[in-house]
Amino acid sequence: MARSLILIYKSGGLGWLKDVCLSGRTYYAKKIEIANLRNIFQLSLSFFDFSYICIIRVSDFLFSVLYQHEFKMIIMDRQMKKFLSTFMIFLGILGSLLGVFSCIGEDLPTEQKEVVSVGDRVPDFEVMLSDGSRFSSRSGNGEIKVIAFFDTDCSDCQRFLPELQQLFEEVRREGGRMDKVSVKFCVAAREQTSAQVQHYWVLRSFTMPYYAPANRSLYNQFARVTVPRVYLVNPQGVIVAAFADQPIPTYEVLRCAIQRVAHEFASQNAANGM
Repeated sequence: MARSLILIYKSGGLGWLKDVCLSGRTYYAKKIEIANLRNIFQLSLSFFDFSYICIIRVSDFLFSVLYQHEFKMIIMDRQMKKFLSTFMIFLGILGSLLGVFSCIGEDLPTEQKEVVSVGDRVPDFEVMLSDGSRFSSRSGNGEIKVIAFFDTDCSDCQRFLPELQQLFEEVRREGGRMDKVSVKFCVAAREQTSAQVQHYWVLRSFTMPYYAPANRSLYNQFARVTVPRVYLVNPQGVIVAAFADQPIPTYEVLRCAIQRVAHEFASQNAANGM
């Protein structure tokens, strides 16, 4: 037993096992985060990379073991090399096909993706954020509400969150207001633990309070698939703007949307003599 373990170690067995595990983790992380067909190519490449590492590293390990057992006459001739090359191409095509079929399930029609849309009242919920404050979707107090959903492993979310952080910082510097109207944020993970989100927040130096539920109960009140998502709610509790990942909302887009809602609210107050 001890000799076998030493042989595996000397043959690089631990190295190929580590590579296979890491590449497999990358593939499945991307597979989980795929939400539409435009990411199929990225997923297929991940699968191909995973398959490639499995074949190459396992083959290397086996040849090393055989060599150390004095099977030194193994020679890979041209036909064997051609066979392996053809096999790798086939594996890549297979990976691409699997990538396509694994993504189709989430490429749903728009009406099946959305639970609420612009013009609907915001779902009623109340949560405690990471800084101890409470966020309520209930209308009142003349507040504009920004409700955002994300996943820290999602590449689109990784590009979106700094934009939202910039917007949050601007509102915070203005005393929690934009154009004299109060703005509240609920930045919620789709389905992640507090430890996972906190780790990512520390790495990125984010200051936004967040909500990290262990399930999708809150997210499912708004949508079925796709992150990031942002919903802009006016002081009357109506969703007046909604953004997803096509395109990813930027700081400028979100800022202009909030300003538009603030101006409309100010105009209504002026018309009502408030």
